[in-house]
Amino acid sequence: MYNGKRISTVKDGQVTGTKGGWEHADGTRYSEDWLLELDTEAKRTARGITEYVPLVRVPTLDQMHQAKLADINSAFADDMAKVKDGYPADEVMSWAKQESDSRAYLADQNADTKLLDSLAATRNMPKNLFAQKIIDKADQYAVVVGQLIGKRQILEDQAKAIYDDTNKDEATKRAELALISW
Repeated sequence: MYNGKRISTVKDGQVTGTKGGWEHADGTRYSEDWLLELDTEAKRTARGITEYVPLVRVPTLDQMHQAKLADINSAFADDMAKVKDGYPADEVMSWAKQESDSRAYLADQNADTKLLDSLAATRNMPKNLFAQKIIDKADQYAVVVGQLIGKRQILEDQAKAIYDDTNKDEATKRAELALISW
């Protein structure tokens, strides 16, 4: 790197990690934070550093697994937001009640369906037609949401299976986790 060596942790003859710094040939130790402050060529030259390569933090396998799960959940949330796009949150919150009122009414026209009654009257639509319209939309929503939830669950299952597989080495697990995408 710069006429020095990386400070490493050695256990049983194997390099197991780094302590986040460098040791100059003269024995002076520099922290990783100090090296990251060397943002200009002038500062690096003044300290005798002829070549500076920024340190790259490689996540642990556990961190990579957790990040993959977070990516999957984020993509799921983004797609769910697209499904609900254009609808106010309060209306979305009423969808389950609209559906239950509509199914109850079509099963028994004497059922208590205050939300459906109010919606149909305000929209000036016959209650039975409005109830059927709500059920049709609810059924379409169920299909789309079911596909998204299923996709999220299968990708999470794949990530967990890779992470938990004791027959694979870490490099293989990392490569396979990297291939999982929404």
